[in-house]
Amino acid sequence: MERPKLTIVLIILLILTLIGIVIGNQKWVASSRVKAGEYPLDPPRTERDNKDIAEENEDEEIEDDETVDEEEQPKSIAEREGIVPLDKVMYSTVSLIVRADATTDSERIGSYSPGQQVMVTGKVNNGWYRVDYMGREAYVYGVYLSDNPSR
Repeated sequence: MERPKLTIVLIILLILTLIGIVIGNQKWVASSRVKAGEYPLDPPRTERDNKDIAEENEDEEIEDDETVDEEEQPKSIAEREGIVPLDKVMYSTVSLIVRADATTDSERIGSYSPGQQVMVTGKVNNGWYRVDYMGREAYVYGVYLSDNPSR
């Protein structure tokens, strides 16, 4: 094969390879897009399955003369994980679900719109933030908060 023909064949192969890379990249980008209402990162689970808790309770027998002091036991996931007090204004970066406790298993009590101001009152050690939501203590997942009004 002559040298010019070989060069043309190599250039054509290079172009076809680049086209394949671009098409593959476009498919990957399209498949990784986040649809409205979906979150790209799932918050970590902080509660065990009810089955695990039930089995654990079966293994532990509390004697009649033993009493459990309710004040010593934290009442919420956030309290069990530990909360660092904060007094800070942050902003929601997405349509953000507000929950009654610092877990995805807790009750939904509202939401923040993207860019909406959020009054943060504490940071839970599992990535959630305690917030003041309409005068009520509530929790949001921290990945979706920003220090800046627009991201």
